[in-house]
Amino acid sequence: MKPHGLPYVPSPLFYDGRVYIIRDGGMMSSFDAKTGKAFYLQERLEAADKYYASPIVGDGRIYLASVPGKLTVVKAGGEKPDILHQANFEERIFATPALVGARLYLRTRTKLYSFGK
Repeated sequence: MKPHGLPYVPSPLFYDGRVYIIRDGGMMSSFDAKTGKAFYLQERLEAADKYYASPIVGDGRIYLASVPGKLTVVKAGGEKPDILHQANFEERIFATPALVGARLYLRTRTKLYSFGK
């Protein structure tokens, strides 16, 4: 992989034998963690924004938060990103969301949200 395909701020995510990355422009890639073979490379998400928050995963779903405030939920695995849900919080998100048990915590510029059971 060439350096121009790497994210500027977000950390890569390792899950179920794969590495996932998200970079500015909403470009998502997935690689085999052992071989480096791309399952998909720089597939554009509907939230084509800047990303500072690192992706997280829970229950087979990857959560991606863009700087302008869009949270995109993508199904892990597959040959391309399968978007399960997207929500616009209409407020900047710089912090990585957190999963605690069955709850998702998301911090925007002025609010802290908690979703789940």
